[in-house]
Amino acid sequence: MNRRILDMTADELITLGYWGDQAIPRVKEAVQAVRDDPQHLGRMTCFMIECVKKQHAVPARGQNPLINRP
Repeated sequence: MNRRILDMTADELITLGYWGDQAIPRVKEAVQAVRDDPQHLGRMTCFMIECVKKQHAVPARGQNPLINRP
């Protein structure tokens, strides 16, 4: 998905997990930064936010390869 964050409604942002109570704090900060400074960050897309989301995601229990070695 390559839509710009500025072109999305609040409901769409919540549905994608970019905004609201269930969003990762760093993702919410990035989206808020885009909304606060659209002149400089207005080209931010969903793909870019997905990268932030993946980078800051908390691994599910039992998914850490350093702990669960065979």
